Amino acid sequence: MRRASLTGLGSSRRRTAALALLAVVGASPAQAANEAHVRTPVVWPRECGRVVERAVDPVTLLTYDIPQEDLELTPEELDDSRTHQFIGFCRQHPYSELLPPWITRDDVDRSVAAEIIGADVVSYREILDETTVWADCFVRITADDARRPISFAAAAEPIAWDTSAVPLGVWSVSGYTFEPPFNLWTDRGGFIKVVDARDDPEQDVPALGLLGTEQAVEVHEPLAFEACADFAGPGRVEFEWAVLAPSLDWQPLATVELEQDLEWTPELFAPEAAAGHQILIRGRLIDGAGRSYEAHAPARIDVADCPADGCPPPPSTDPETGEPSAPAPGGCEVIGGSRLSPLWLLVLALALWMRPKLGRRARASAD
Repeated sequence: MRRASLTGLGSSRRRTAALALLAVVGASPAQAANEAHVRTPVVWPRECGRVVERAVDPVTLLTYDIPQEDLELTPEELDDSRTHQFIGFCRQHPYSELLPPWITRDDVDRSVAAEIIGADVVSYREILDETTVWADCFVRITADDARRPISFAAAAEPIAWDTSAVPLGVWSVSGYTFEPPFNLWTDRGGFIKVVDARDDPEQDVPALGLLGTEQAVEVHEPLAFEACADFAGPGRVEFEWAVLAPSLDWQPLATVELEQDLEWTPELFAPEAAAGHQILIRGRLIDGAGRSYEAHAPARIDVADCPADGCPPPPSTDPETGEPSAPAPGGCEVIGGSRLSPLWLLVLALALWMRPKLGRRARASAD
């Protein structure tokens, strides 16, 4: 019998306090009256993995929320400013890799005509339709002319994603806040796997999701992440870590053997080599046929410096050898609550403020 489909982790919709700073484009825009206005993000529910079986129903419903309504335009803004759009991507991306801040050339041209930005300041690399980085790797879930107002009424209506014409495979979804001169992406955690029939082994490609939040830990302390996998077992997940930098140098962290589809809390620990750094985590799920899929944890981790007398030993060791025990799948536990403290909002604000700067340096290094 085919395995049951994955269910969402904490998928009930909540109104949560959310804070988003400006997503700065790699250009020098003209002055606009709403530059200092905080962009309103899409607030996604916590769902790790979903499988869409098109033979049963190709339409899958995506729910989302907003922290507050945002409908009052300044006279200088475009008529469709302060709206939300939704895009599916054929791969996940690390925290340090920013999505292009513009979707269409038309959006750029209209912003130039309205004197919101200067002419010739947005390159093709900053437009999703034109960049080679995401060529043939995204689909519009909502059309450009069907962007949604940022209202509670609009957010109460689920997004009906018709996957009939979508290539089979594993997709991630992001919400886009259109508000020139600064536009904002909000990634939805986890994955959406599109198949025609779940019992076809050729379509049962590996899919992996990682959920988590910003966290600060000591060396050898556990990392709080949730994971889910849908694949043709047996297989394994190879976890890696990298220091947050324009160029990511991934290092082995742990390998977990899996026999079947699973939702679990991986037992991962901050490595000693990460002391004093901000790090990222990714996992690569490899199935029994050697096919693989790469998932990225959605938040960075601050690892404290070791004290003057040295780092503490690993907390879990084999009593006979004294060597660290190998991480293994554990129970599934929802991490975090539905509200953010003021201190946490400050940390999140600083993180979002730094992301565009890191992204621009990463793009400059790649070019």
